[in-house]
Amino acid sequence: MKQLTLQDGTGATITAWDFGEVATGQQSAPLAITLRNTGDEPLTGITASISQGSSADGELRVTLAGVALTATPAALPDLAPGAGHAGTATYIGPSIPVDSGTLRWTAS
Repeated sequence: MKQLTLQDGTGATITAWDFGEVATGQQSAPLAITLRNTGDEPLTGITASISQGSSADGELRVTLAGVALTATPAALPDLAPGAGHAGTATYIGPSIPVDSGTLRWTAS
C-alpha cells in the first residue's frame, strides 16, 4: 500500500494546524513537521505545494526536505517505506482575525 502522512514532532498525524494568535505581520514559532511514507511500498514522483489566500491576509510558510514550498508544485526526493522528509511550518499573522492555507502533496 502506498501512503503519505503528515506528522508533527511527536509522530502524530496532522490533519489541521492552529498556530494560535499571531500578531499582524509577526511570524509564529516554527512547527516541526515530517511528510512520511507510512505505507509498505517506495514512493516516487513526490510533489508538494501550498495554496492560500492573499499573503496580505496571512501567509503559511512550509519547508520540506530543504525545499521552500510555494503554489507551484515542487519535486521532493523519493521515499522508502518508513522514511520521511523533515521540515517546518510557520505562519505570518494576518490583518483579519481568521485565515487559512493548505498544504497539498502527491506521489506515485
